[in-house]
Amino acid sequence: MVTRWRLYDPTVPETYVFAINPREMEPIYRGRALSFESTTATDGSNIYWEGNTPPRSWTFAGAVRTQVDHAALVDWTSRRSRIRVTDHFGRQFWVLFERFDATPRRDARRPWLHEYVVAAQIITTPTAPTQLLAS
Repeated sequence: MVTRWRLYDPTVPETYVFAINPREMEPIYRGRALSFESTTATDGSNIYWEGNTPPRSWTFAGAVRTQVDHAALVDWTSRRSRIRVTDHFGRQFWVLFERFDATPRRDARRPWLHEYVVAAQIITTPTAPTQLLAS
């Protein structure tokens, strides 16, 4: 059983379920904002600070085969609100989409076949899945 990716927009509220999961994605976990300063202590210890976790630039890529799926991704990636992504592992995180780049591929049987890349900013720390979601 394949767990499908989902996008959720709480402002509508509306959910989109991917017909085909993306085939590749960058890591989703954000780094920590750490800084330190050396002290004049005899042991040479440092003082460490941790700030707010910065957003993470993130991309995922895949293919769409139909005009309906292409139009849905254009719509979802152009929304100006925070979107919750649920991936195939059931991890949930919030993103702001930056762009959707689609390149048509020649296929006589599937005229709407496109390869795409989506760029976004991950703005929350992903939640660990408590259980895998049913497709």
